[in-house]
This record gives sequence, structure tokens and C-alpha cells, in this order.
Amino acid sequence: MFDRFDREPIAAASLGQVHRAKLKGQEVVVKVQRPGLKDLLDIDLKNLRVIAEYLQKVDPKSDGAKRDWVVIYDECASVLYQEIDYAKEAVNAEKFANNFKDMDYVKVPTIYWEYTTPQVLTMEYVPGIKINRIQALDQLGVDRKRSDYFYGRYKTKLSS
Repeated sequence: MFDRFDREPIAAASLGQVHRAKLKGQEVVVKVQRPGLKDLLDIDLKNLRVIAEYLQKVDPKSDGAKRDWVVIYDECASVLYQEIDYAKEAVNAEKFANNFKDMDYVKVPTIYWEYTTPQVLTMEYVPGIKINRIQALDQLGVDRKRSDYFYGRYKTKLSS
């Protein structure tokens, strides 16, 4: 499917990893979910549900808090299942892009829908600098004390 697919990931986390690739002449990144992730999540969440139900029964709530451990569990489980749905992530990226389309300093990668599934997300490669690479940010002139830093001023420097 790809002209090139780098075997070595450029980023990795507990849910998946990200690889650079080339698709029809375009530089892209492909976020790939770890195999069997949903099955593992199902097992872990089933066990956490049992703990939440137990806590609901034994929590004396003597500190005055009105905790509902099962509701807390349900909310966390819902968020986790959304987090592993890369198609949902792609929809949210497009919503974000639409919401900020008039701000030239906000760049959201284009989604390649024909190569995106709930387990694989393919999008435009956008070069950047990790926030912990302080020296590189300083070399570009990024004012790290300003919260309203505009990406657009340095877009050409990042591309080179």
C-alpha cells in the first residue's frame, strides 16, 4: 500500500506506535494500534469494574464526599474505549482543524481516510520539535514564556 514504510517507529506508547511512511509520493505518518489491545483492555476493565463495585459497597464516605465508584469507572472506561478508536481520533482532528481553520498558526495534519481504520490512523507528516528539546526551540527563537506563541512565524524554519 505504501511507497515506503519505516519499520522503526518515530514514537511509541502503550496504545500503539507511529511510523513514517510515503503514500503516493506524500510523506505521511501511520499510527498503528498494538495487536490485541482491545482484548487486553476488556480484561483489565472487567477487573476494574469488580473493584469499583466493591469500593461502592465498602466506602464509608465519612469524608463527606458523594463518590459513586461505579459511575467513575463507567466514565473512565468510556474515555479509554474512545482513546483506542483511531477513526474517532481522526474525526476529532478534522473537527479541531475546522474550529481553528482561520488561525494560520494552527496546523492540523490532513487525514487520509482511505488508509484509516479504528486500529490504523494515516495522516500527513508535519515536522516539529518536541517540547522537551529546549535548545532546538531556543535556536528557532521560540519564546517559551509566552503562551500565545504563533507557529506561523517559524513554519519555514521547521520545514527546513
